Amino acid sequence: MPERRPRLYVVALAHLDTQWRWTVRETAESFLPATVRENEDRLRRFRHYRLNFEGAYRYRLLEECHPEMFETVRARVAEGRWFPSGAAWEAFDTNLPASESIVRQILHGTRYFERTVGKGGRDIFLPDCFGFSQALPTLATHCGILGFSSQKLRRGAEMRSAFGVPFPFGIWVGPDGSALPAVLDPGEYGAQASSDLGTDPEWVARFRALAAAGRPDLLMTYQGLGDKGGAIPQAAIEWLERARAGSGPIEVLLADSEQIFRDLDPQERERLPVYDGELLLRLHATGCYSSRAQLKLWHRKGEQLAHAAERAAAIAQCLGARTADRERLREAWLRILAHEMHDDLTGTSLVEAYRFSAADLALSLAELDQELAEAVGAVAATLDTTTGGTPLLIFNALGSERSDLVEVELAAPRAPTALPGTIAVFDPDGREIPSQWRREGEGWRGCFVSTLPPLSYSLFELRTAAGAKAPAATGLSVGESFLENERLRVEIDGNGDIARIFDKLDRRELLAAPVGLEILDNFSGRFPSWEIRWEDTSRPARTRLAGPTRTTVVERGPARVALVIERSAEGSRFVQTIALAAGAAGDQVVIDTAIDWRTDAALLKMVFPLSTPAEQALFDQGVGVARRPVATAQLYEVPAHQWAALRAEEGTGPGAGTGAGAAIANDCKYGWDHP
Repeated sequence: MPERRPRLYVVALAHLDTQWRWTVRETAESFLPATVRENEDRLRRFRHYRLNFEGAYRYRLLEECHPEMFETVRARVAEGRWFPSGAAWEAFDTNLPASESIVRQILHGTRYFERTVGKGGRDIFLPDCFGFSQALPTLATHCGILGFSSQKLRRGAEMRSAFGVPFPFGIWVGPDGSALPAVLDPGEYGAQASSDLGTDPEWVARFRALAAAGRPDLLMTYQGLGDKGGAIPQAAIEWLERARAGSGPIEVLLADSEQIFRDLDPQERERLPVYDGELLLRLHATGCYSSRAQLKLWHRKGEQLAHAAERAAAIAQCLGARTADRERLREAWLRILAHEMHDDLTGTSLVEAYRFSAADLALSLAELDQELAEAVGAVAATLDTTTGGTPLLIFNALGSERSDLVEVELAAPRAPTALPGTIAVFDPDGREIPSQWRREGEGWRGCFVSTLPPLSYSLFELRTAAGAKAPAATGLSVGESFLENERLRVEIDGNGDIARIFDKLDRRELLAAPVGLEILDNFSGRFPSWEIRWEDTSRPARTRLAGPTRTTVVERGPARVALVIERSAEGSRFVQTIALAAGAAGDQVVIDTAIDWRTDAALLKMVFPLSTPAEQALFDQGVGVARRPVATAQLYEVPAHQWAALRAEEGTGPGAGTGAGAAIANDCKYGWDHP
């Protein structure tokens, strides 16, 4: 039996960005039908040609807008000539969506392909994305994915990866030890053969290097075009078919995008190199974490609202109170997932495209809000809410206990009657808890601190002050230059910056310098939405927000104290509300920042100079934690989800090993650095 030749898997593709320098409307009207027509011509002319085309959402657009063409594709899928590559709903960015969103990408993509064309890929196929979170191999493995491929770590001779290319084909390890086969250097997706790949000297040399290293003689390469879809030129396909039929030193297979992973046997897998770490880009993604900030806010709110609405709907259905509107929930999710495409959520598309994105996200938010309200209302209707006052039912959608400030709006018909000027709040055990209220129109707005059990409904009671005793003092105080509770003292300097945060419990200063807002130069010219330059972030800020300031105490109560600081700089206006809560919610300083941004060619950065000695910072990546060193030109602007932290045990300076630290949490930002 002849010895098997080294094997090169050629993945022919038609890369299409659903939105970029065009909108989803143009994709549906023009690019999708053109891709089908042109590839149908190639499939008729070349009997061994196979096309790989990703993104279940694009298939759905084709099904809805061009049903006759969709039937053509369905027939070609059944023949094995057209492969629905990747298991995802869209060619998603991996750094910004929550872990749940990535799981939903795989869930809904797989279900759609199985339902409509009978089969789909079991790989993650992302030729054109802007770096990759280490959470991906863990999430993909737990979803039954066979492997992953992308060409984005390099572009020809240009190395874009902050960590280099660990291997052309190997094992990528996630934070929990999950091991995912990965192709990380398949060449550009726009490559088109102009010679016989089976005898190509460069590929022969690559396979010799693998043999010398004791690695399996398996490699993948992309052949195709982008970014508007279409089909590979006939001349390139002729070369591919010639290589497939040739008897050169390399066996060339015209493959689907997951075949290399299917063919990998256990012995070969054992000999693959292993990489345990992130795959971030050095420059060509740094802007993606911050561009189009409003869209990122709506997307985060959509993910969180979907989580709450689904849990509320499931509880209501289990209690027999209401049947969940599954179609409403599914369609809301699908609109959110569609705009996680790597040129959409990242903020790199043209303005017109974001009118479609904003409309879809707004619709999803409205639908999810309605589902949540109906589900909570249905559960409330089954409960005995008879009290001596006005019942207030609070739903905690988190799977963990939550100690936080509860904010309440009471419309006039629901507000307690005969109010002498205040309202008292009683917890589920009948104890009065500190609260504060103010008139707002015909109704009331108030807040109080409570600890809520995980995934729970808790019944509180509102009474008029005449039926209540004055609650105990909570230790809150506020002035124009300070806020204080039982745990923290916060001091504001003359520039309007937070100059001091003192932890009274641990007797330590949390800041090494004031927290503030800085305006940096932004000289990113060629790819301003994609790239924030090291040169711009490493030089001193051109403006640090300072006085004159206008400071106003806006809340002074037993549940929360707050002050507002107003400043202007370079034509933009900044309004920051700084607040401290009482009791169990008092271990955080809440900063709400509203900006009327009118400054050109600039970056706005909020700096938190923490005093914690730490050589590495911890960043939330959804699944697991990314540990990253102090910023360098190779890795400086980085992605993270809801928090980043410093812990003293990570460092070697004074205080190291104590475990003390501090974290910065946010509700809509993804771009961070550790200077």
